[in-house]
Order: sequence, then C-alpha cells, then structure tokens
Amino acid sequence: MKTFKCIFLFLFVVIFVSCNEENDVYTKVAILKWQNPAGDGCGFFVEIDKKEYKPESENIISEEFKTSDSIPVILTFKYLDKKLTYWCGWSGQIQSDGIKIISIERL
Repeated sequence: MKTFKCIFLFLFVVIFVSCNEENDVYTKVAILKWQNPAGDGCGFFVEIDKKEYKPESENIISEEFKTSDSIPVILTFKYLDKKLTYWCGWSGQIQSDGIKIISIERL
C-alpha cells in the first residue's frame, strides 16, 4: 500500500510540474477585430472568451482579414506571460494582455 501511495504521489508531481499554462497551445473560436492604423486605429485585436488580447504576431494575419471590423475565426495560439506595449493613434502608448498567434482561419 505504501508503494502505491509513493507511485501516486510521484505521478501527481510529474503531471503538476508538466502543466505550465504559458507554454500550452490552445485552439478556440475567437473574434478578430481590425482597426485600421491609418485611421487612428490600433491594428488587430482578438476577443477570446469575452476578453480582448493584442496579438504579438500580427504579421501572420493575412490581408484578407483587414476588410471587416469583426470576423469569427478559429485561432491556434499561446497566451503570453507579459503585456504588449503598442502605439494607438493619438492615444499614445497602451498596454494589453498579449497572445502569440500560431494559425488563424475563417470560421
């Protein structure tokens, strides 16, 4: 019985240590929002689970997504453990929670 408890405790520790949320990759339905920087917009934002994030990797987003204010997408991404700093029109420097987009496709 003692051996069983030791094995269970060892497995629990291994599983707990290996679950590091910042390295996890997620695939979720999201809303991609485009605000044209030429018109004092801030570029792309992504709404995931009713929270807005700034993508660190905006260059991965195709030009086809710059045609609408809000587009439902299937997004594969990682949460970043830092805030992203960016310039937004006349508002100056802004910080938002960030994500790293791995892939994106229209829903």
